[in-house]
Amino acid sequence: LDKIWVGKPVVCVAAGPSLSKNIEFLKTIQKDVFIIAVSAVLKPLLDKGIKPDMITMLDMGEEVMRYLEGIDITDIFTVIELSCYHGIIEKYPSKYIFSMSAMRASKLMQDMIPMLGIDVDQKFVLPGAMTVATLSILIANIMGASKIILLGQDLAYSDKTHVEGSRFSHPTEIVESKGQKYIEFKIHDGEQTLSMELIPVKGFWGDTVSSSYQFTTYREYMEHLIRAYGMDVVNATEGGSYIEGTEHITLKEAYHRDIKPVKAIKQGLNIPMHRQGYPYDKLSRVIEDIEKISKGRIPSGAT
Repeated sequence: LDKIWVGKPVVCVAAGPSLSKNIEFLKTIQKDVFIIAVSAVLKPLLDKGIKPDMITMLDMGEEVMRYLEGIDITDIFTVIELSCYHGIIEKYPSKYIFSMSAMRASKLMQDMIPMLGIDVDQKFVLPGAMTVATLSILIANIMGASKIILLGQDLAYSDKTHVEGSRFSHPTEIVESKGQKYIEFKIHDGEQTLSMELIPVKGFWGDTVSSSYQFTTYREYMEHLIRAYGMDVVNATEGGSYIEGTEHITLKEAYHRDIKPVKAIKQGLNIPMHRQGYPYDKLSRVIEDIEKISKGRIPSGAT
């Protein structure tokens, strides 16, 4: 993906509730801009007639499978973290592109990748994304985007957890205990109730919104990466938390200033799906060796 989209904007769509404010406008401009969406928002986008150019996935839990139920992603580019739940690739054919950031924390990954005959340039081993929305931003930066435009990046709480139509969208309820406010909501398909302590933070519009320590950690890490990589980021969420280091404007403003003048052409995007000269005929033996290593047994002749 290195520098395949230099000088052109990218819209990164997360699954926050505020996405409902501009999802209809996004539909009207989808042909004018490259769209990267987190897997959690794929169904709501498709239901509205919006087909993202790329989706991102990194969740390790089996629950991530449910985002794709009943959806054909065969012709969509999917950037997937090495540590993402293995069942995704087994069940859903797609144009997979692998993020190698898991190599930074996993000795097993560091051993496996060279065995597969893949020489990874360290400049493309992304820092840990922490959230799939941050992975989208890092990918847009690798692509060389002139502007990275955020949608649905709330990182704060409202009356629901996700945009309407997302598989795990649930209503929220604020409760109070011993003078402290908490927000409660179901997770996944309602199997469990989660309670998060609420903290006030600056909002998109300069007001005060309710966030959590978890969301604040995600936001501060995102802000750190934006500074560290010198990214030009526009937050067009139109709700949620204020993200330092980004410009806060509406999606319509971002469209007329940053998207419309560029007239990006997405057809014929040159992303190779196969490694030239790769010894695919030896792959089955390599996989057998890796399986043995993962079980703690080093096969004869393996390095």
